[in-house]
Amino acid sequence: PINYVVTSSIHQDKRVFGVYWNSHQWDHDNLEAQMRYKHVIAAIGDGVVLVNKQGGNIGNGDYITTASGSGGYGCKQTDGILHNYTVAKATEAVTWSSYPSSSKLIACTYHCG
Repeated sequence: PINYVVTSSIHQDKRVFGVYWNSHQWDHDNLEAQMRYKHVIAAIGDGVVLVNKQGGNIGNGDYITTASGSGGYGCKQTDGILHNYTVAKATEAVTWSSYPSSSKLIACTYHCG
């Protein structure tokens, strides 16, 4: 299927279906000379997610959701229940007071699919 996507800037966005990784050009069956972009989006499995301070410190096992106003960042979910807006589950902890930046790439398991 072809999906049209944008980064989310809504907290706990139920439309989320994955974590954007990258894009590359591809020629669709050589039917057109025009090159198109194919985007890689992770929805199930292991990987990483970029999170920010919204929601507070993140513990190993906390769920991650979309952050508000961030344009693609995740943040700690407000509860421990798998919801339609859950993006991932953290597999490492972040204590923001001991980390110099307001965002961090953390290991996770994806739960969007």
